[in-house]
Amino acid sequence: MPLVGMRVIELSDKGKYRPLLRQLTWIPPIPPFPDHAYLSLRYDGRQFELSFLALDAQSGSAPPAMMVVIDDLTHPLAEIRESVVNRLQGELLASLLSLLLLALLVHAPLQRMTRAVLAIPLLGRRAFAEARARIDPRVRRLVDDEIDSLDEAAIALSYRLENLETEVAAHSAETQKMLKRISVERDFSKSLLDTAQVIILTQSPVGRILTLNRYGRLLLGWGADDLLGKRFFELVSSNGSSELSVQQALHGLVAGGRQHVQLESVLVAAHGRSYEITWNHSRLSSRSGDDVMILSVGIDHTERKRAESSVSYLAEHDPLTGRVNRQHFQHELERALASARRLEQDGALLYLDLDEFRLVNDVSGHQAGDALLRTVADEISNVARASDLLGRLGGDELGVLLHECDRDGAIQVAEKINKRLAEIKCPGLGANHQVSASIGIVVFSEAKMDVEQLLANADIAMYQAKKKGGAGWHLYSEGEGVHEEMQSRLHWKEMINRSLADGGLVVHYQPILDIRARQVSHYEALVRMRSADGMPIPPGEFMEVAEKTGLIREIDRNVIRQVFDKILALFAVGKDYKFSINLSGVSIDDPGLLSFIRDELSRSPLLPSHVVFEITETAAVSDFSAARTFMNAVRELGCAFSLDDFGVGYSSFNYVKQLPVDYVKIDGSFVRTLVDSPDDQVFVRALAEVARGFGKKTVAEFVEDARALNMLRSFGVDYAQGYFIGKPGPDVA
Repeated sequence: MPLVGMRVIELSDKGKYRPLLRQLTWIPPIPPFPDHAYLSLRYDGRQFELSFLALDAQSGSAPPAMMVVIDDLTHPLAEIRESVVNRLQGELLASLLSLLLLALLVHAPLQRMTRAVLAIPLLGRRAFAEARARIDPRVRRLVDDEIDSLDEAAIALSYRLENLETEVAAHSAETQKMLKRISVERDFSKSLLDTAQVIILTQSPVGRILTLNRYGRLLLGWGADDLLGKRFFELVSSNGSSELSVQQALHGLVAGGRQHVQLESVLVAAHGRSYEITWNHSRLSSRSGDDVMILSVGIDHTERKRAESSVSYLAEHDPLTGRVNRQHFQHELERALASARRLEQDGALLYLDLDEFRLVNDVSGHQAGDALLRTVADEISNVARASDLLGRLGGDELGVLLHECDRDGAIQVAEKINKRLAEIKCPGLGANHQVSASIGIVVFSEAKMDVEQLLANADIAMYQAKKKGGAGWHLYSEGEGVHEEMQSRLHWKEMINRSLADGGLVVHYQPILDIRARQVSHYEALVRMRSADGMPIPPGEFMEVAEKTGLIREIDRNVIRQVFDKILALFAVGKDYKFSINLSGVSIDDPGLLSFIRDELSRSPLLPSHVVFEITETAAVSDFSAARTFMNAVRELGCAFSLDDFGVGYSSFNYVKQLPVDYVKIDGSFVRTLVDSPDDQVFVRALAEVARGFGKKTVAEFVEDARALNMLRSFGVDYAQGYFIGKPGPDVA
């Protein structure tokens, strides 16, 4: 072995491995015996392993003698390689089979898991039904695994999320509704604040105005910028005590001593106009109680206050003449009587009635009559002293209360009045017509008489003056023979009061025939007074006293009540009639009559269509405007009206045209002699034609026989009333 400097002694297989050994270029270090050194060597396409075993110890640098064992590992290595390859192939095949089996085992679970994993993002997109459909949990299973738990959890989560989504949607919808409602309420509140016809403002504890609604700004004449720096106390009147009371009340609110306070004050607007305002101040505080505001709501009562003043004035004054009315005049007269007795001073009452006043209404119309009444009142006021009192007692009757005036002074005033009235010119009645009055005079001092007796005595004296031809005066005296007349009036007044109290007034009913239908259509209610022996007393005996004393108001109400009772009783038995009820002029002037009628009519909705109220021309023209207003109001309730004594006055046709009546009753003076009087026949025919032209129904009274009835039928008269048709009685057939 030249390359390593050693010589080989072959012990076996001589020459076989010599070329191999010659290739050695180095020998690995040889450990001491018995260890070996190994060297792997490839030669001639074969693999050899050389084992070096030292035979002796190394001396110096020369290598020791060694034995080399050469093993041919080519075939073993090939077998090993083949074995390894085969084993690897087997293991690989086994691994592949294992993997395939594992794949077969985990495929279905992985598919289920994949579906669950892919379905979960759908929950985020609120596709809950689609997510549950994709998960598709197993229906048949022997044992639940983790994927089944995952599926169930995912499905449960989907339902939960869906429910939460539904709840959130519902809550969101409810929130939207609430927000919308709040918005609507906010808009409504804002609209309410802007449209409410009251002042609504908020102010700070020190009275500085924070907000003011539109109405308040318009009323005050302020713009939005004008509010800056304004204080509430600047709005009210500069009255020091008023401002101080307002400040004290508002300070009490701020301090919490009161929650609400109401005050009245005068508000001064920017343009200088004053308003009477009722303020309702309320304390507003936050939940913490730290921030306090005052809500002030002001109601403008200016017009109401003015209206109240006007109503108070109208309650005491006659709207036509502007003088005090009968009620207030009587009140002042009562005070004058008491003062005269206390101070032992004389006083006088003048009771005036204009002569031929009805002629003015008939010829010139009610407007001329009203104008004349105003002129007369003005002229009498100029004659009287400033301390005297002039009042309108009704119709064309006036009263003058003279303080500290004796008999001669009262007579002098009466003569001055007629002298002044004679200077009044009344257009339409000719140059020779003079305005005058019949004046009754009563002097009072220590006389023991009340107001009603005083007025009754003055009325008696006035009639005595009128009996003398008018345009004069008469002084009441106890010894003139009129005391009996006063006693008679007091007697009938007592009788009327007693009858009203104990039911002594009874109503009789006279039938009214529908001429064309030849049957009774309605009845007229006629009042009677029952005497002590039970006999009926006709109204002519007591009606004048009733009208003079005002008791006619109670009589008319009593009759209305009785007639309504009768109508309701007839309804109960199936009978259906209209009833005509007379109203006096005094009752028409009664401000409470309309509400009384309205209350009585409310007893049945059928009542209004069965009621006809009847008034005379005299009652209508005494205060034409008031009568027409009253009639229109009653007709709006559903009742009808009839005008009595049609044809008697000069202006009957004018009244039919202007008054809201449904029937006109031809006066009996034209019907009594109708058959034998051609003049009455012409007049009645004309009355019927005129009434028909105005669309009114006609009623003829005092029909006493068949001839008159037939003639009325030929004239076109609609209804007939009289003894031939039927006498008044307490019952209705």
